[in-house]
Amino acid sequence: MAVQTLPSTVLAEGFTYGEGPRWRDGKLWFSDFYAHRVATVDLDGRDRTIVEVPQRPSGLGWTPKGELLVVSPKVFDCIAYLLEHRSRAVGRDELIAAVWGRADVSDTLLGQTVLKARRAIGDTGDEQRLIKTLPRKGFRFVGQVREAREVAGPNPGDPPESALA
Repeated sequence: MAVQTLPSTVLAEGFTYGEGPRWRDGKLWFSDFYAHRVATVDLDGRDRTIVEVPQRPSGLGWTPKGELLVVSPKVFDCIAYLLEHRSRAVGRDELIAAVWGRADVSDTLLGQTVLKARRAIGDTGDEQRLIKTLPRKGFRFVGQVREAREVAGPNPGDPPESALA
């Protein structure tokens, strides 16, 4: 089978570290990590800052209602770890080691990160419908999870591959 090379087009330049590109509503959406923003670029190369993020934006997606969802790397790592280990409670020290890779993280920082994780997925500290705090045990993701088994290919209606420079 021969490999076909398709031409690419540079839409825009000058970003500090573009990551997590998503095609939506006729625009390329991405996190400009070190510029602390989420931006879009349209097919004419016009870029627009959608939101400035105090921490470095990492995870980028949309809620089922179509609202933009942006989280910092630590919040993303917290959600991912709790999801990966949802069959059991994850202790404080284990979660800190998994997310920060060190032991000198305060309970305040851990609590703030878990609260931001809850808010990012539509939960609260009061309701705890998705992430529960289990006294003397840790945290557990208890929401329903639907796993995608296949990686989606490009949509036939999408424009050709493009590159950020």
